[in-house]
Amino acid sequence: MTSYRGSLRVSGRIRGERLPTIGIATGATATGIRIEGHAAGRSIFTLAGTSDQATLYLDDGHRSATGRPEDLTDALMGVKLGPERWLAILTGCVATSPDFVAGARYGPDLAVTTSSGRVFLTLANGAWHTVDGTFDGLVVTYGRFASSLPAEWRLSSEASRDPSVALSVSVDDMTAGSPIAPSVFSLTLPDDATPMTLDELRQSGPLRRKGQ
Repeated sequence: MTSYRGSLRVSGRIRGERLPTIGIATGATATGIRIEGHAAGRSIFTLAGTSDQATLYLDDGHRSATGRPEDLTDALMGVKLGPERWLAILTGCVATSPDFVAGARYGPDLAVTTSSGRVFLTLANGAWHTVDGTFDGLVVTYGRFASSLPAEWRLSSEASRDPSVALSVSVDDMTAGSPIAPSVFSLTLPDDATPMTLDELRQSGPLRRKGQ
């Protein structure tokens, strides 16, 4: 898939702190990302940009941060998500590159390793579907698909004890393969936006990680 637009609902824990259910509106291509978070009828944050640089705006306090998108998402919620990886997760690919490193068959299931992750697939109704995948110390587990796209999935840390990230995602609406205008991946900040560093975001952002 070359593009994705959808509406998601996210809940779970980040560094032991339970999150309220957050609505996410998102758009992604291999080089562009946009994630808008909202809850209780109000906007929480907007992140938009390209693989090289993105901008994050926090409605609370009118604060903003800039940097590579994976650095911003890591500071915000403890998960590094650049455009290519985010698109791969949303579409059920997990791995960002198709280069084959190794493969193994386990009955009806198949494990495929690439340079960007390991993906486990199962054969159902004559088609291969991703069951789960691992990358960068994280596990994506898919629970349900609608047509060929994930409708429910979970993103969590590989460590089984006291996981730093444990998020459940359900998809309300999705479209894949349609062109996305470049303007979707740009963000104009209001004049009163106050710059903040990644460290400040990590410590005091709306999804801050406690104990750090």
